Amino acid sequence: MPKPEMKPVLKWAGGKSQIIDQLTSKMPKKYNNYFEPFIGGGAVFLAVAPQKAVINDINEQLINLYRQLREHPEEVIEVIRGLDAVPCDKTFYYDTRSRYNGKIERRELDAECAALMIWINKHCFNGLYRVNGKGLFNVPYNNKVGGASINEENVRAIANYLQSADVTISCCDFEERCTDVAKDDFVYLDSPYVPVSNTANFTDYTKDGFTYEDHKRLAALFRELDSIGAKLMLSNNDVPLVHSLYDGFNIQSLDVKRMINRNASKRTSREVIITNYNEDQSMNRTAPSDELMDLLLEQWGDLTPEERQQFSMADAEDWVHDRKLYEQEHGIIPRGYEVSEVYAIIQDFNSTYGVNDGAD
Repeated sequence: MPKPEMKPVLKWAGGKSQIIDQLTSKMPKKYNNYFEPFIGGGAVFLAVAPQKAVINDINEQLINLYRQLREHPEEVIEVIRGLDAVPCDKTFYYDTRSRYNGKIERRELDAECAALMIWINKHCFNGLYRVNGKGLFNVPYNNKVGGASINEENVRAIANYLQSADVTISCCDFEERCTDVAKDDFVYLDSPYVPVSNTANFTDYTKDGFTYEDHKRLAALFRELDSIGAKLMLSNNDVPLVHSLYDGFNIQSLDVKRMINRNASKRTSREVIITNYNEDQSMNRTAPSDELMDLLLEQWGDLTPEERQQFSMADAEDWVHDRKLYEQEHGIIPRGYEVSEVYAIIQDFNSTYGVNDGAD
């Protein structure tokens, strides 16, 4: 059954909708759990829709939004309908912003708070989310009068996905969130970016911001997770500091359009995608994994060279079926091996070694 196409409900600084194809094509073809410690607008997460995932952010309002979309989507929709029914002007916007900030001050993390966040995002300047030192939202009005603030069917699709998949939603520091990452898990790190200049500081998603020391902590975490065998992808601005922090890893530069910039002439920027795995391990290639190769080679002793030559697609199907049963019986996380991969490995082995060589 095809996955429904889901889009972010928020316009978010650093959102990835513009480069979603480049990012998903560079994700590893196989991984265990999906981690996104800086979920933001969730463009990559919603495009991939992993069945087992951990999403996180330090922004309490943002995490409340995802929780409410999962638990009370119709309440969120109903509140936004009521707001959209009123023609917006400057007074209504600032009254609604005060209502939202009252929720923040009282820490009322409910469906109404999530709905207010979405509505304000569509009516504030450039869709920017920024707070002051007290943690209160302070972005001015964008002069939008009317129009729908959400696509209701998109909200319901997101709700259905979050309800059906195994998705942990948390609100904590990125380092704390990544303590559960294990070998072969995939972690996408899309933190607030290193500014390209002293004035381009759009990292105030929380009252504490995201500092130079935080970027150093993130780079240290990247190296730590790399050392345990996790598969990592990170996005940031294409600036010297980022190249220095992630020296030794795969760094690719690309042009990106950025709508959240007060100067329209500066809405095209250079970013980087950084990974710790090779291109042939990503989704734009079909090379089988080393792990699958090892599993198959363990069984060569059960086959004569002649039997290997006669190995068919049906035999590959039987192997995949038996492997799934083995994983279920022994509590092993399903690897999702494909019949075509199994068949390709055996054919490549036979082409390389013929009937007289190989594992005995």
